[in-house]
Amino acid sequence: MHEASIALSLIEVAREVVRENGGGRVTALTVRIGQWSSVVPEALQAAFPASAQGTPLEGARLSIVRVAGVGQCPQHGPVTLELTRGLRCPLCDAPTPTLLAGDELELDELELAPFVPASELFRHMPKFTEEEFAAREAVMAESREIAQEREFRFDSSEDDLEEENP
Repeated sequence: MHEASIALSLIEVAREVVRENGGGRVTALTVRIGQWSSVVPEALQAAFPASAQGTPLEGARLSIVRVAGVGQCPQHGPVTLELTRGLRCPLCDAPTPTLLAGDELELDELELAPFVPASELFRHMPKFTEEEFAAREAVMAESREIAQEREFRFDSSEDDLEEENP
């Protein structure tokens, strides 16, 4: 099954594009496969997840766009070829030895997960002055004392549990 090696090649090309654009994780990619390319789309779909494991493409969605074969007929110009007829014009049955489209295998699109710097992840968190922080600590200490008086524990270890429940 040469689709596994094709999947690995697509992943390598995608990784290079990601590196050139500052890194990130790929969430989706679109591949254009010509009907005359000898690539079996279903086999590529099946090979992709295993090939992507451990790479920035792991978990990415693979979309495949099939491209019809287009040949150059000497009498009719560009014509859409039918696989069952071979490289022959569907209108006049003339040989169409020149394939204009349909043999491609192209990485068409990459969708990257947005990169969020760590500083942005915590931006929404409130910022406290020293006085506000001290007041919050005092409230927490008071809450701990009340809980201890009521025999509740915030941080009990296994030893505490054994002593409380002999």
